[in-house]
Amino acid sequence: MKFKKEHLGEKLKKIRVLHGMSQEDLAKAIGKTRSLISHLETSGNINKYTLQEIAAALEIDIATIENFNYENANVVRELDPTTEYNKDEIQKLKQEIIDLKATIKEQWKVIQNLTKGTNTKSKKA
Repeated sequence: MKFKKEHLGEKLKKIRVLHGMSQEDLAKAIGKTRSLISHLETSGNINKYTLQEIAAALEIDIATIENFNYENANVVRELDPTTEYNKDEIQKLKQEIIDLKATIKEQWKVIQNLTKGTNTKSKKA
């Protein structure tokens, strides 16, 4: 069985979860947005300055993030990563889903209003 090599963003997400932090928590800790943290975790494209800020916020060094795997997870967190942290993370993710749905609903309203304005202008022309 061949395993896919994890990119930096996937490692970051696992470390963040092990620290019991939501994307929002990490974003606040480094003065960035939650959507940026989501993008970093999804894409794996993290510049060295942001990576330094993240490592400082997580109180670990950059090498720990770059070389992370579950065998060395005790370097990140000395507690079992499968218990209370998962419960907390599930609750945080549920809240993030609720927040994202609300954001999408608001964005949809804006799009509809903008479209109505465009349709009105097209009819007049």
